[in-house]
Amino acid sequence: MTTKIKSGVIAAGAVDASALSDNSITIAHLNCSDGTNGQVLSTDGSGTLSFTDMTGGVDGIVSSADATAITIDSAENVEFVNNIRFTNDKFIYSYNGGATTGEVRAGFKFDGTNEVVSAYTNQLERMRIDSSGNVGIGEISPDESLVVNGGVKIKSTNKLSFSNTSDQTYIHAVGSNLLAFGTDSTERMRIDSSGDITMSGTGSVKIPSGTTAQRPSSPTAGMVRYNTTESYVEYYNGSAWFPTSETGVDASGGTETTVGGYKIHTFTTSGTLTVTSGGDVEYLVIAGGGGGGCGTAGGGGAGGYRTNVSGETSGGGASAESSLNLSTGSYTIIVGAGGAGGVVSTSNVSNGSNSIFGSITSIGGGAGGEGNTNNTRAAGQSGGSGGGDWSYGGDSETNGSGTSGQGYDGGTGANDGGSGGGGAGAVGGSGSNSSKGGDGGNGVSSSITGSAVVRGGGGGGAGYPDASSGGTGGGGGSWYSNYTQSGTANTGGGGAGDYAYASGNGGNGGSGIVIIRYAV
Repeated sequence: MTTKIKSGVIAAGAVDASALSDNSITIAHLNCSDGTNGQVLSTDGSGTLSFTDMTGGVDGIVSSADATAITIDSAENVEFVNNIRFTNDKFIYSYNGGATTGEVRAGFKFDGTNEVVSAYTNQLERMRIDSSGNVGIGEISPDESLVVNGGVKIKSTNKLSFSNTSDQTYIHAVGSNLLAFGTDSTERMRIDSSGDITMSGTGSVKIPSGTTAQRPSSPTAGMVRYNTTESYVEYYNGSAWFPTSETGVDASGGTETTVGGYKIHTFTTSGTLTVTSGGDVEYLVIAGGGGGGCGTAGGGGAGGYRTNVSGETSGGGASAESSLNLSTGSYTIIVGAGGAGGVVSTSNVSNGSNSIFGSITSIGGGAGGEGNTNNTRAAGQSGGSGGGDWSYGGDSETNGSGTSGQGYDGGTGANDGGSGGGGAGAVGGSGSNSSKGGDGGNGVSSSITGSAVVRGGGGGGAGYPDASSGGTGGGGGSWYSNYTQSGTANTGGGGAGDYAYASGNGGNGGSGIVIIRYAV
């Protein structure tokens, strides 16, 4: 190795040539005194070298202001002046001076293993960018390009746009009281400060659709949907669903009451229902009950019983009938009278009369069978429900049949007595062997008026020889088939059969009723 010494720089004898040859310079070769461990060699700027302490410590980097600008501690954490810190766990943050633990104000953390970058404020992670480039704000597991857990506020233009190369979709807050929605750079819909919605274009609006069974379980007034069962758009008025072509039923006639969200028209006598606004209605139509016979006679059958009230049953065990839609106009209502009971020596027992409402006709109850002093004999008659048979001294006549969907048959098998008339809810009972008349068939309960009422019971059959042992009438009918017991008015109950062979009369059937209701 060849070393050149510039003339006048190093004093003669100050450098040992052999030391320079092997790149080893010691204090003995320099024109200065030795320092202490950790000191550095410095110059005063005038050619004098000396050893001195470094301001800021061994691991510090001194700034021009003679202050520590950067500190590297034993854990290789790097700290800048003004409380900026790089940690060896890939965290860069600012803190509030003093101890750094738990003092994070704002910073970033770099997770190379999971390829995640996180932003922190006030010691909490606020935003994350994952390895897929998805960004979560207030969300550490974003599953879309941008997931914001919380509200979004856009200032200045007040416009949030979603764009690609062919169109522009946006939501725009226009002023302080109008929200606009646009596609293809054109406004399509706006909501004003009153909540009114205005839509542009020549297209259409698709509303929810489904079957009648899929209607909302807890509807509220104003709901609109397309009914795929009925093939029309319908709305809920707070009480019931109606086609949009209807405003709800409105009518007058009979005795009018309003109960439980329904307007109810009750006809105990014939009349007219005048409909000024059409729609679906519910009904209960009961005919007059049949008269009871005389002379160990059968009870009269109940008047025919028909209804379309949801969840209730028509006579004869039939399900509620289908809906009935009324148009505007007048509908004649006929309330059937009860049939006459049998009279000794004349035998004019008769069926009850029909009750009619529009296309709905309920058949009058059948008269009870009888035999009297004129030796006039009559079988139980068919009707809405059939009349019961009779028997005495080996003579007898058959029972009457009920009408399908309206009532049951009269009782049969009497022995020296009368069987009960059929009811809307059950067949009439058979007269027991010379001891008790048959019970009338039970009626059916309906809550069309808001309270449960049983109607349409059959009349009890006559007992012999004990007059007090007559059959009990069905609900809405009569009981004790003696003393001329009649069916209850406006229930369609059958009249009771009378036991007396030479005196006494059968009971009259009860008159019918027509009840109509609709939601209001």
